[in-house]
Amino acid sequence: MIAADWYGVEKNSEFSARVKKLAPNIDLLDDADAELVEQLIRRLLANRESAG
Repeated sequence: MIAADWYGVEKNSEFSARVKKLAPNIDLLDDADAELVEQLIRRLLANRESAG
């Protein structure tokens, strides 16, 4: 439990605390908005890779 609080991961979990926190709200979006979120994440990751 402390590891989950400190590091954002839980034992026997494939998703981080960050993903678990965002997932319920993403599931509420319609398909078009969910696609927009996915595109944003991909763009941010691409920018991160090109900067580093």
